[in-house]
Amino acid sequence: MNIETKVFKESASRSLKIVSLVFLGIILLLAIPIAIDGFKDLVFLLLIAGIFLFVLLITFLVTGFAGLKKLECNSIGCEISYSNFWKRYLHSDSFEWASVTDTNIEEICEEVGKGGIVCNYFFEVTLNDQQKRIWNLTMSSKKTTSELFDYINKATPHLKYIWEKTADFGKRQVIVQVDDYCKVARM
Repeated sequence: MNIETKVFKESASRSLKIVSLVFLGIILLLAIPIAIDGFKDLVFLLLIAGIFLFVLLITFLVTGFAGLKKLECNSIGCEISYSNFWKRYLHSDSFEWASVTDTNIEEICEEVGKGGIVCNYFFEVTLNDQQKRIWNLTMSSKKTTSELFDYINKATPHLKYIWEKTADFGKRQVIVQVDDYCKVARM
């Protein structure tokens, strides 16, 4: 088996950056009419700018401590490394494709607030009857998840099934369906 090396990155900071950009957009929408109005409400404008700078500082601090997970895969296996803004290398783990006996998506749901439920999805490989969580699908884009599943399908030809998007599995028997993906028999 000869497949190219591929690097997948997972970061909690992506979501925080998106929230910050949305917040910046809202502040700009509020600030532009005030500026056009002749700076009558300069104190309000300064208050909005202060709130934005505070949120930007908090976002920077949180993203600095939030971990970055890097999954570097090749034809032999994968190395999983963890780092953050302050430390380039916190710890790592690895596995070989030949040792993989099963793959699964684990769904972990938690109750939040009054009756609210938040679910996270994690991709796991089984090695000698031990589960190893390798990827948080909730923190990943659809494109990255799709590329990861394509890679795993190619790297594990010894498994009797593959992961497909729900719409792509055709008439094959579905073994497991989680979120947008199905575990189906290999053709």
